[in-house]
Amino acid sequence: MSDGHNHDEAPLWLKVLEGTLAALSDALFVLAGISNLDPVDGGGRGDALNALLRHLRLADPQPESLGAKAAAQSDGRANNFHKGDPERDIVGWLDDPNRSGNLRVTLVMPSRGSDLS
Repeated sequence: MSDGHNHDEAPLWLKVLEGTLAALSDALFVLAGISNLDPVDGGGRGDALNALLRHLRLADPQPESLGAKAAAQSDGRANNFHKGDPERDIVGWLDDPNRSGNLRVTLVMPSRGSDLS
């Protein structure tokens, strides 16, 4: 289960994006990192991460991988109970009763207006 530090990092970036912690210019940027927290599945508290994913200054490219979907299907177990789209999963942890299964825990989010092509 994810501890609280993951939940606390997202609000820090929200404050930066909103200008309440640091001044952020209008220049294009990319927010990238390993959140170790899935926005939908897993044991962590995803509400702060979801607020970051929906922030108006960011574009969530919502990456998809058919390989991730196939891995979730073949691994089964915890993945069978996930609510999030398995095509967005980035990591496949051991799938036994004490593990979270495959999750989206790495994020790369460019600022809105960035050319993603």
